[in-house]
Amino acid sequence: MDMATEQAEHNPNATVSLSFAAIYNLHDGDLTSLQNISFPFNFSYSDYDLPLDSEDDVTKTRTFFAAKIVIGVALVGIMLVCGIGNFIFIAALARYKKLRNLTNLLIANLAISDFIVAIVCCPFEMDYYVVRQLSWEHGHVLCASVNYLRTVSLYVSTNALLAIAVDR
Repeated sequence: MDMATEQAEHNPNATVSLSFAAIYNLHDGDLTSLQNISFPFNFSYSDYDLPLDSEDDVTKTRTFFAAKIVIGVALVGIMLVCGIGNFIFIAALARYKKLRNLTNLLIANLAISDFIVAIVCCPFEMDYYVVRQLSWEHGHVLCASVNYLRTVSLYVSTNALLAIAVDR
């Protein structure tokens, strides 16, 4: 056992500096020894070793309560205005054939994207921020799906606006 390995075993927070050749045990360009690599380093995560009781619960402060109210009112407003407004536009475009031109179809693409966010993503955000106070209880698959849908909607909206600008 070499001196650096002994030093790392006795003091886990010790900084060990080894050369590349010493770590990989390279001799005369022999790369077969790279198959069994193990590093003698012990990393310390002392920043994350704080006791959980040392900080107050942020969800019980007056500021968090005020933020919950503001976020809740904003999300309800978004759900109502975007949900109802975009649905009316999509229904009017589906009903009246005279409205079907390229610009209105691009706006319909934007409306469908925003409608999906208002109906699918906003209720889950309301649940996360307002109801459950920063706690996700719906599983990993739904978390990933909602975030994916929100991100795709952002790109769809951006590209629809770009297409509308290019069309004009």
